[in-house]
Formats: sequence, structure tokens, C-alpha cells
Amino acid sequence: KAKDPAENFILSFCEDDKSNVWVGTDGAGLKYWDRKSDTYINYSNKISSNFITGIVRDDNNDIWLSTWAGGVNRINKKNNTVSLFSCYNPFTKQIEKNIWFVYKDSKSNIWASATNEGSLYVFDRSSGNFKIFDKNLKNLQCLTETSDGKLWGGNYTTLFSIDKKSRKVNKTIIGNPIRCIHEDKDKNLWLGTQEGGLLLFDRKKNTFKRLSTDDGLPSNTILRLLEDKEGNLWMSTY
Repeated sequence: KAKDPAENFILSFCEDDKSNVWVGTDGAGLKYWDRKSDTYINYSNKISSNFITGIVRDDNNDIWLSTWAGGVNRINKKNNTVSLFSCYNPFTKQIEKNIWFVYKDSKSNIWASATNEGSLYVFDRSSGNFKIFDKNLKNLQCLTETSDGKLWGGNYTTLFSIDKKSRKVNKTIIGNPIRCIHEDKDKNLWLGTQEGGLLLFDRKKNTFKRLSTDDGLPSNTILRLLEDKEGNLWMSTY
């Protein structure tokens, strides 16, 4: 039971290799829930910010956190040390601290997106730093990799398809903030938008079909999308 009201506001989850769960809160830090003993370990005093916007586990079982106002943190679970990483923008000469998410792709690259006119970064393991990927990819709210190896990201108005090798970026104006992107098992691409409903995006024609409250959705804001084993889509909304 939460003593601090902020502990009830959950921004992010991540399951580790032992089926325990990392819980990122909106202002009350990071908790590690041991499900067998039903106990929590509080990491709030070890990390750079108590606003945990995203959590991912990499192939080394390290835990990466994106934070609001604190950059990116990495927890080494073997020795419980925390490393802090900055996202430095060489074009604006600013360190971008408001990180909206971290994402792991199929090649185990760790990506981080800054908001407030921030850019997209990728972790360079050889130098041990985040490097800016493209200064024009700003304010990404979500990122996903499709089965063909392309990255798809969305910001407040636009859908981007990103070729990681050539760094070529294609843009499609959607007109609403894109909060989540999901490729289903039939290779359909779905976009969850803020106030614009659920979009089924046709990648060949760069057009979309819109589903809204008129079609039975409970809300026109779709924040997250998941697919179950039967191929049903599950959505969270306002």
C-alpha cells in the first residue's frame, strides 16, 4: 500500500529474467518487486530522477531506465550498481535530460528519445555513450521495430519510418500525436493516437483507415497497444 500518493502513479514496468518486476513511478522512484516473497526493494536513492518514463532489460540482464529530468540510468543487477548516461546534442550544445522512453531493438541496440524538442539517440557500446542518431527526429513519443528490420516512430504530428543502416527517414503526416505503434502477427501496422483514434496504416500506399468512438472504441485516445496469442489487440485509453 502506497504511503506516498505518487507511488500509485505507475509510468513503466519491466519483467526481469527471474519473473520479478521493476516498477517505475511518476515521482516516487523505482521499485523492484520480488513476486515470490511479495517484497519490494526501493531504488529511489540510487537513481538520478524519481520520474521513470520507461524500463527495458538488455541481453546482459542490465536494466535501462529513461527518466524525466535525469537522463538515462543503467542498473547492473549482478552488483546493483547504477550508471548515469547523458544524451548530449552536439548541434544545440545541450544535454537533453527529459527522456520519454528507452527501446531495445532486435540487434540489442538501446535507443533513447528526448522530448521538449529533443532528438533520438542510440547507445554506442564502443564509446559507452549515447550518440545522436538524427537531429531532425524530434519529440518521438514511441518507437517500434517491424519484422523487416525498419524502425517506426511517431511524434506530435508525424509518423517516421527509419532505415537504421542507410539512416534514410520517410515521413507521413498523421495530424495527431502518435502514442504507440504495433505490427501484428499478420504484419498490419497499427497506430494509437491522441484524440485521433486507432489507425490501420497501409505501408505501400502511405494511407490509413481510422477507427474511432463511432466504430465502438471507448475513447479516441489510444495510449498503448498489446496483442495476445489469439491476435486480439488490447488498448489502454483515457
